[in-house]
Amino acid sequence: MDELLDHLAQHGLTDEAAAHRSLRATLAVLGERLVDDEAMALTEAVPSELAKSIENSEYDSDFSTEELFDRVRRRDGTPAARAIENAEIVLTALGQCLSPDLRRRIARGLPERAAELLLGERAASRPPKTATLASGRPGSRHPVSESAPPSAGHTHSIARSASPHEETKLSGTRGLTQERLDETLGTGRPPGGTA
Repeated sequence: MDELLDHLAQHGLTDEAAAHRSLRATLAVLGERLVDDEAMALTEAVPSELAKSIENSEYDSDFSTEELFDRVRRRDGTPAARAIENAEIVLTALGQCLSPDLRRRIARGLPERAAELLLGERAASRPPKTATLASGRPGSRHPVSESAPPSAGHTHSIARSASPHEETKLSGTRGLTQERLDETLGTGRPPGGTA
């Protein structure tokens, strides 16, 4: 069991509780996918505490890899992406712990992608690493200290002029549009006549 947990941790499943949960869920689903003699062979190869997960399952049908992952997700109770990642890690680590003959025998009863993971012919998919401030390291290709806003700025950006509020400041205003065009009530003329 320790060897299996070490392999899981090496592939990224370091939380021991999550590792146990994913192991049990994946093995139970494998028990639903493998015929009796393959399931029995796998039961004998895993630690006794995990063998019960396989023994309590019955062959259901030859379902796809997507169905395998969906069944693991339902048993594991984790979001789909996490369940897929954990199941892939379990299949990869399990393959590393089985003898080559047993690994090939079990792989024959699995859908293609799951078989490739078990045989070590396919690497477990990893979510893309995103660059965030929290995950950043010194020496970035684009340091924040060297960043600058666009030279022109957005249309109504205050960065476009040295005095962005000049038109509305009381101390420097030239007045409202009516005042600038000399069309205020004070300068107005009555219609049709002279004043």
